[in-house]
Order: sequence, then C-alpha cells, then structure tokens
Amino acid sequence: MIQPPCPVTVPIDAIAMDDPFQVRVNGLDEDHVEAIVAECESGPGILPPVVLTRRQTPSGVVHYIVDGHHEVEAQRRAGRPTVQAIVVDLDDDAAIDLAWERNRRNGRPLSVPDRVAHYHRLRQRYQSMPKAEIVRICGLSRTTIWRLDNDVSGKQRPYVSPIVRYLRRVAFDPAAWDSAETAAREVRGTIEEADLDKFAQSLGDSALAALAVAEELGFSP
Repeated sequence: MIQPPCPVTVPIDAIAMDDPFQVRVNGLDEDHVEAIVAECESGPGILPPVVLTRRQTPSGVVHYIVDGHHEVEAQRRAGRPTVQAIVVDLDDDAAIDLAWERNRRNGRPLSVPDRVAHYHRLRQRYQSMPKAEIVRICGLSRTTIWRLDNDVSGKQRPYVSPIVRYLRRVAFDPAAWDSAETAAREVRGTIEEADLDKFAQSLGDSALAALAVAEELGFSP
C-alpha cells in the first residue's frame, strides 16, 4: 500500500498569495476565516494539515494551496510563521482535480456557481469525456446542464429569436422535474402566497398557447 506523504512544516512566507487552484468562485468566506483565526488565537491547537503543491521559480520554490485556503489565510492573520502541510508534486490539471475533490468532501457545500465553473473547466479539458460523467463529477442537475448547453449553442449562432429560446426552455426544462408536485413545490418556494392564484391562471393560459404552437409544429395529442 502506498503511504500518503507525511505533513511537513512550511513557512507561510513560502506560500503564494494568489490562488490558481481555488475552486470556490467567490474566494474566501470571511466568517469562516475569522472563526479559524479565533481558534488559532485561543491556544496552540494544531489545525489539520493543508495540501500544497510547489513550483520552481527563478527566485526559488513557491508553494501553492490546493486545499486549505481558509486555514492558511487564518494562520497568516493570526501571526503564525508556519503551517503544517502535505506537499504533493502535481501538474495544474491534477492540482485542480484534487482541489475539487477535497472541497467536495470537506463538509462546506460547493455552490452552483462553483459547480458550473468546474463543469466548464472539465468540458474544455476533457472534450471526449462523456457528459454524464462530467455531470456526475460536478453534481449539477439536468436543468442546469440544459441551460448551460443552450447558452453554449447560443454563442455559436449570432442570433436566436427570443421566442425560440423561450419555447426551447418550455420544451426541455420540465424534463428535469420528477413530477408536477415537485415543480409546484419549487414555485411555492419562490412566489408570494398572494400571487399564486394569478400565477396559476397565467401558467395555464401560457400552456394553452404553447400547446397551440406545438400542434402547428406537428404535435398530435
């Protein structure tokens, strides 16, 4: 069995301030950083080791954070001169993959924008990878994937009629819902109770209009 690298002590000054392997698009969560700062200042407690990778530069070896951005920043603010770290030699692709996997499992949920950004990274890097596998890795819904792919196809064509975009959405978005009950629950979560009756009536009218278009296009009920 291959043993994982043992933690080593790394000077904070040897860790780069920029974050090329940060998978959270909004960067640091200040509340989380401050909570770790308070933990550092309350005693000599040892935080779990962060994960770093290193690059040789003209001025020497520089370490980049793969996992543990909040912990490194908190220890920097708390005035600690060093951190405990597992240092691994990875290329950029392997580093971002490891960063994603570690963040996916660390208990702090990745947001939809985080998942979308990783989706685009993987689609660009692994063009032959099945879309279903990328969706599984990123943890995105079918609805979100359809919207992303629709945006991509829209960029490939200079102009797509708004009514065509709308009808595509009507045609494909419901496929991501398990049932009408699920869809209604989502609606109730976003629309004020006083407006539900009006919304339901408008939704029904729109459905009839969409049905008329579908019949013109060859749909046979």
